[in-house]
Amino acid sequence: MDQRPTVIVEMTFLRPDEGGRVQVPGPPFKDCAPHLVVQDPNVRRAIKKGTMIVENYLAVRLLSGPTEYEAGQAGIFHLELMHAPHVWYDVLQAGATFTVREGSRVIGYGTLIERLGP
Repeated sequence: MDQRPTVIVEMTFLRPDEGGRVQVPGPPFKDCAPHLVVQDPNVRRAIKKGTMIVENYLAVRLLSGPTEYEAGQAGIFHLELMHAPHVWYDVLQAGATFTVREGSRVIGYGTLIERLGP
């Protein structure tokens, strides 16, 4: 099996009253395979042209993160770039800011700390 690249991010999941998930992903993170959109982390709605979303969604899988985590606080998470090398993840470089998506819903935001892997 080919090893996919991974990234280390500082990420904050929004609280439910901010539009985030009711259930924040916790260890072992099996219930969450979000997408990242590289953009200003203050964006809270999908950018659309008519009814079509015009953002570049990058699928990731949560590999690990804090053992104790509450929505609204920053945490360090390890993410796998799920569709590399078939999808272009080059915009995910150290310092990039992003929003975290479930469908068109913004559920968090963060900053990429380090890119690892092949």
